[in-house]
Amino acid sequence: MKRLLTVCVCGLMAQATFAAAPTVAFVSPGPGLHAPLDDDTAPDTYGKWQSGNSWTMDGDSASADAAVAPLAYGRYLTTLEGEESMTAMPTDQDWVLEIVQKHTGDYNPESAWFTKNWDTDTRMVMLNCVGDDDWILRVGNASGGWDIVADGLSLGEDWNTFTVHYKAGEGKLDAYQNGALIAGDFETGHGLYDLNHIQFETLRMGTDWYQSIKIGQVGGDGPVCNPGDADDDGDVDDDDLSLLLANWGADTDCAHGEFSDEAPVNDDDLSLLLANWTGAVAAVPEPATMLLFGLAVPTLLKMRRKA
Repeated sequence: MKRLLTVCVCGLMAQATFAAAPTVAFVSPGPGLHAPLDDDTAPDTYGKWQSGNSWTMDGDSASADAAVAPLAYGRYLTTLEGEESMTAMPTDQDWVLEIVQKHTGDYNPESAWFTKNWDTDTRMVMLNCVGDDDWILRVGNASGGWDIVADGLSLGEDWNTFTVHYKAGEGKLDAYQNGALIAGDFETGHGLYDLNHIQFETLRMGTDWYQSIKIGQVGGDGPVCNPGDADDDGDVDDDDLSLLLANWGADTDCAHGEFSDEAPVNDDDLSLLLANWTGAVAAVPEPATMLLFGLAVPTLLKMRRKA
């Protein structure tokens, strides 16, 4: 069984996809920020527009053109629903930050956005350009600076969704780009996570676009794990199998194939996925579907022996 899995994982790694990042939920009376940048800078119900300079609204997004305003920026604060006073995100509950962004034109090394606690000047997370379409994700350290947690990122000239998930139970962060995990289980150097401020900046060359900003909680009680459904799309199919195999042997979560709550991801999790399989078999199976049937026989036999 182990030999078969080793071969299959190597063959599938290039095709593996990642689960969608946790989504933002606005849970009363918790604080949050919701700013769809479609026609003005005003947040929607949650959050406060603090200040800004030289932003252009085009009906779909906000942009800062460095050729027009080399020092363009925008600042938002998290608040309780409908209130003005700044309220930081609680550190005893999960929170999620989501930013939809793209960059067009030239590049110059500079930050595109960063988050922090404004009152204490505690730095959290930053997206930084370090060259032509070469981006890094940084996290605040104990010295008031930044450490790199993900590098070699590319935005192209398309919309990119960046998501940062603070996991209260672990005191750690996960970061995603377009649903793909780019940095997992990283920590701030100072150990503080009471986020209340986000700032956007032009890169001083080209144009930066921002479509929406969201900071909130993960549902009421956190994400629910449905065994087998790693991507939480309501079915268990070869997408979920790809996620499980891509994380084989890892100490991870339900969104990456850990269904049994006992790390690491192994044949117990595979058994749960197969037991809840709902995906249809196509006339010409996808590679992951073909792999499923290669794995199903020995796994089902094992389940049968346990019964």
